Amino acid sequence: MFKKIFNLSNKKSNTLITIDRQYGSKGDLIAQKLATRLEAEYFDENIIELKTLETQVDLSSVSKDDSFLKGTVYDLYRENDSYSEEDMMISDARFLAEAKTIRDIAKSRNAIILGKCAGYVLRDYKPLNIFIAADFDDRVKNIMDQMSYDEERATSKIKKMDMRRINHYERFTKGNFGQASEYDFTINTSKFSVDEIVNIIISLKNNY
Repeated sequence: MFKKIFNLSNKKSNTLITIDRQYGSKGDLIAQKLATRLEAEYFDENIIELKTLETQVDLSSVSKDDSFLKGTVYDLYRENDSYSEEDMMISDARFLAEAKTIRDIAKSRNAIILGKCAGYVLRDYKPLNIFIAADFDDRVKNIMDQMSYDEERATSKIKKMDMRRINHYERFTKGNFGQASEYDFTINTSKFSVDEIVNIIISLKNNY
């Protein structure tokens, strides 16, 4: 009764949505529209990389003592008793630096975060974690329209980006990119319009 009178709820009032997507599935557009509708800030891979550079993190100085490493790929290193600083490749250090940026965003802002294994990095924050897919033929058409590619080039680009994202996700999370059990919700943009999907995700967010 008191919750009804005072509009109290156990649901989170802030907006924190993380999105992974297949290349060519319109995930970028959906994330941008969500940010606008929810009056949240939009962060994609490029913005996260730029914000990480702005903090002037020296990748060579990323150490196993940094507190933000908890809950990231560092856990994989910590399990190895023979771990040394030299074992950490520059790509690993970059991932950890970007993980810190993502966590700093989540602490202080309403945000829609696209890519960068954000759902994994922020798993302790319990974001609404979404995966967006599409039928392969539709993805090819979307890239042809978006990039002015012919069918062969669009197909090649999709396969290349798919492999890159799968490898990146599996390397740093030990999970399976796109597998339903990795996410709170998955949806196929070939079955619904962009606006319908935005409405669905907002409804999920409001009841999450």
